[in-house]
Amino acid sequence: MHQSSIAAYLAAFCLEALAIATCQQSLSAPWLKSETESISLTKRCIQGFCESFPPPQYCYSNSSFCGSWKTCGFLTALSFILNAAVLLVLAFSLLFKRRKKTVVLVRNLLFVSIIFQLVTLVGLPIVVDSADLFRKQDWQWAGGYYMLLSSATCGLFLLCEMMVFRSIVKLHDDHEMDSDEEDSHFSETLDQVSIDENVPEEQLDFYIFNKQARRSALNRYT
Repeated sequence: MHQSSIAAYLAAFCLEALAIATCQQSLSAPWLKSETESISLTKRCIQGFCESFPPPQYCYSNSSFCGSWKTCGFLTALSFILNAAVLLVLAFSLLFKRRKKTVVLVRNLLFVSIIFQLVTLVGLPIVVDSADLFRKQDWQWAGGYYMLLSSATCGLFLLCEMMVFRSIVKLHDDHEMDSDEEDSHFSETLDQVSIDENVPEEQLDFYIFNKQARRSALNRYT
């Protein structure tokens, strides 16, 4: 169980490293491209000249578009921070052997991060389709969108791995608890017999077996 938990956490660490790398790339890479322009979450470039996006003059009359676009960018940045936190927690658990206690924390951080990414991936195409700013040219989704999609996919795989690993750990802990309870009950039985019956310690097992056999026979014929 110890080796399998280390292998699971190493796989999770590598998967999360890929998720955070692709999420970081999505913050700076272009999300939309046309023949002459490219647009990322924060800037717009035309033949090498870049400016902030959305443009302030456009936001005066289209505040809802600008608010939605900036919200998607903000959620993407938050998901990057949460993924960085997940990576730190995984590194901490590998170094200090606190794996069982960090599964729930990793799972919750991943869940929130994936929700933020999915909101951006679903919401931004709706914003683009409803804005007249993008109707003058033929725009195509570029690397930034697919980078965030890859990050969300890695996060989903990692979340499933954490849920499966948590279930395995829980089953293992329950089995150990049952074994401990049986051992404790048997020890208490031995102590009780030793006190009540004054049976020598080396004859306890034989005495308990005969006592249980006699009790079963009495129950059967009475």
